[in-house]
Amino acid sequence: GSGIASKYYTDHGHMARVIEKANSSEKYEALWVTLQRLKPGTETTRTDEKPTTGNDDIEAYEWLVIDIDRPKGDPHKKSWNATDEELETLRAAAVKVIDWLAEQGFPEPVFACSGNGYHLIYKLDSLPISYFETLHDVLKAVAHQLRGESATFDVDTSLADPCQIIKMYGTMSRKSPKGSSNGSRPWRESYIEHVPRNI
Repeated sequence: GSGIASKYYTDHGHMARVIEKANSSEKYEALWVTLQRLKPGTETTRTDEKPTTGNDDIEAYEWLVIDIDRPKGDPHKKSWNATDEELETLRAAAVKVIDWLAEQGFPEPVFACSGNGYHLIYKLDSLPISYFETLHDVLKAVAHQLRGESATFDVDTSLADPCQIIKMYGTMSRKSPKGSSNGSRPWRESYIEHVPRNI
């Protein structure tokens, strides 16, 4: 069935076991995690009316995530995994973004594959959520800098929102219907390709 299930964990070992079981079940299109630091006690505020994390639950930004994804107009984006060729195009775009940001003085990011695109994850110094506009402007600047190639990829500026979620690396992306996983749009495992030494 469709829908979203959400949980909070303070025991990371237990969380890892739950994630492994959920991933192996093949029942979920994908598994995500909130990347920013939550306010203490957030897990106790979860209710049926408020089942997931909101911006008011975030204590600080710990990471800036730049998501290099397929373009917004792609008719296959919502319901189908990327092809190998599309993923190669997105990887090349991600490398260009890293190079451009390095020229602006940015450090080397964590480099990860979501299964359908690439994430560049930059460590922040526990910035208050009042930095939303600044981080949003950074993402818009990246999108603007590479606007000439926007037909082949998109920079998701919504990831500046404090409560945004990203793929739980090591889990599968299953947008494509079951049975099509051996075709041109296969299910893929997300993964972290590179972590800089200074993180």
